Amino acid sequence: MSVKRIKLSVLADAFEEAFDGWEQYLNKDTGTITAVPESKGVYDDPDEWEEIIAMIEESEQFVRLPNQYEINEYRIMEEFADFAGSGLKYVSDEQAREIGQKLFVALQGRGAFRRFKSALSYYDIADEYFAYRHIYYVELAKEWCLDHDIGFVRE
Repeated sequence: MSVKRIKLSVLADAFEEAFDGWEQYLNKDTGTITAVPESKGVYDDPDEWEEIIAMIEESEQFVRLPNQYEINEYRIMEEFADFAGSGLKYVSDEQAREIGQKLFVALQGRGAFRRFKSALSYYDIADEYFAYRHIYYVELAKEWCLDHDIGFVRE
C-alpha cells in the first residue's frame, strides 16, 4: 500500500521544521512524518529509539526528508533579496532596489542571519519573506515528491 497523494504543505512544514540533530522520515503507507533524533539520549528508554531506527532501516515504506543542511536557508534569503529588489509591489522601484541591496549587504559575513532578520523587521517585510519562504518550501516539496515518485496535492 502506498500513499496516493500527500499534501505539499505538510511536507513544506516538515522541511521548515528541520533542525540539527534530527532526521525526519515520511511513511509512504500512512503519510505520517516521524522525527528521529540522531542519538538515543532524548529517549527515557534507549530501546525505544533502537526499535524506531530498526523499523525505519528495515522497511522500504520510510523515505528520509531533506535535513537542514540539504535545505539551504541562505539561498532562500538571497533569492528573496533578489525578489525584493524588483518584486515588492507596494513600494517604488527605487525603494525596492534599495531594500534588495540592503538585504544583500545584510547577508555578508558573520551574523548574516541575524542582520537579515533585522533588515526584514526594519523594512517591515518579514511577512512577505515568510510567505516567500513558505512558497519556496512548497516547491521544494513538489520536487522532492517527484524525485521519490510520491503523489502529492496542493491545497
